[in-house]
Amino acid sequence: MSDIDHLLGEIVARNLPLANVAFNIYMIALCLGGKLDSALLCMDKMASLSLQPSLSAYNSMVKCLYQNGLLEDAKSFVEVMQDQGQVPNQATFLIMVNEYCKQGDIQSAFEVLDQMEESGLKPSVAIYDSIIGCLGRQKRIDEALEVFRRMLEARIYPDETMFVTMINALSINGRAIQAHELFDKMLEDGVQPSHYAYTALIHGLVKKTMIEKGCVYLDRMIEEGFMPNTVLYTSPIKQFLRKREFEFAFKLVDLMERSEIERDLVTYINLVSGVSRNIRSLHGKWLVPQKQFENPRKCCFVYFIRVLCFLGKNV
Repeated sequence: MSDIDHLLGEIVARNLPLANVAFNIYMIALCLGGKLDSALLCMDKMASLSLQPSLSAYNSMVKCLYQNGLLEDAKSFVEVMQDQGQVPNQATFLIMVNEYCKQGDIQSAFEVLDQMEESGLKPSVAIYDSIIGCLGRQKRIDEALEVFRRMLEARIYPDETMFVTMINALSINGRAIQAHELFDKMLEDGVQPSHYAYTALIHGLVKKTMIEKGCVYLDRMIEEGFMPNTVLYTSPIKQFLRKREFEFAFKLVDLMERSEIERDLVTYINLVSGVSRNIRSLHGKWLVPQKQFENPRKCCFVYFIRVLCFLGKNV
């Protein structure tokens, strides 16, 4: 017998009023530790003592069952909760939706959403956030937009996290213009964008080669006091190099240096490959447009030397 079992036994033997609280805390702790079998034994012990698990303890058990891959048992356990007089709450349904979305089972997640609405329980923003994030990862962006519209019609207003999820879903699926419009709506609604909102939007804009607009938001991000990371800078640098706009690419590298943002190997690989592609000739013609530079060969080599200088200082 463990020390905790001995202590619980003493509490029961002395008929102390905190017995129910003590067993509930122990059951929740076992579930959090992933000890499903011990948690089930604890619940059986509570039943034998006529002790009632709390809603938090039931929710912990539901989550533990899902995390152990026992999906059907978890669904059945929710029915057991109801039979015991415990009505599932927002937290219960959020656990269910989160677990289904982690597994990519969006159909089951929608069934939970419908179940909530049928019972008259309004889904939380977090539940919609989980479903929209899952749809975005599955590239089902039109369905994600429909869920977002459905949420607004139910007068459930998105928070910053929800806006970021939707902007990110639009961005990764090539809907940069819609992502941009949603970012503006977030500002209109008085929701302050975070580092993550700016990052999601900028990645989407750069991905659609809307680099100049991406750089505008990069500047605004810095003005708001957020520090872009290496990955965020490298993305527009890569696109500028593809468009052979070397000066803009190197300005961003200079800005990284002034902002004391570490340039990693990916940054330098992009610089070297981007400039090198334009040094090579194709059928005797330089890839840098003649009309842009008087001496394109010299220009490319100058930029290549600048890359080597960066490497010499930082690698």
